[in-house]
Amino acid sequence: MNEISLSEVLSRIDRLRCGEAVALFAPLADELADAHELGAAHRAINAHSIRLGDDGVSFVPSPRARKRPAGVRARAEDVGDLAGVIAGALLGREVDPDGWADRAVALGVPTDLVTVLATALSGRAAQRPTAYELAAALRAACDPVPLDRLLSPARTEGPSPVSGR
Repeated sequence: MNEISLSEVLSRIDRLRCGEAVALFAPLADELADAHELGAAHRAINAHSIRLGDDGVSFVPSPRARKRPAGVRARAEDVGDLAGVIAGALLGREVDPDGWADRAVALGVPTDLVTVLATALSGRAAQRPTAYELAAALRAACDPVPLDRLLSPARTEGPSPVSGR
């Protein structure tokens, strides 16, 4: 199978289930944390830069990542960008500044995960969780499930339960 972008996946499903989000984003958060430990930042995280395939999930390399070392602000921006993609995928739409957290909870996204995502999306870089902490929050939220539904070429109709348990 060829790789597909998360953007393409989200165009044909309503939203990710919590377990799908864990299976998809926890390894990406780990990958990001490892890059941050080495002093690098991605600097271009969005649904187009995340690829899914038979070999798992990965980021498309960012040409901006190689231009300068990553400081605290660049690492925090990466975490905020990834949190925005996660929240949007769980909601099935882009995250608006007002009301997204209440909607996420109403859809069944665990409150602890919503809290971590909200902190990661806050305007204060120093208060954002690290990528490792984001990965841990995802894993604590619910159990991962296979990504078969996301990799299927057929469009999934109807609402998806968020819990994935």
